[in-house]
Amino acid sequence: MSLSFSGLSKENYPSFENCEVALTEVGVEVLAGVKDWAKLKGMDEWYGGLRLHGDITWR
Repeated sequence: MSLSFSGLSKENYPSFENCEVALTEVGVEVLAGVKDWAKLKGMDEWYGGLRLHGDITWR
C-alpha cells in the first residue's frame, strides 16, 4: 500500500518553531489545582462502547 500526498511539502505547513505558546488564565488555574478541567468542560466522551456523560461526581 502506498500513500501519496501530492502538493504537500514542508513549506506548505505552518511552522511553530518561532511561536510563543502560553496558558490561558483558566489553564493556569487548572494547572495550579484551583479549577477542575473536567467540571469546566463537562463530560461527553465515548470509550469503545462506553459513553461517559453528565454528572461527574463519581470522580
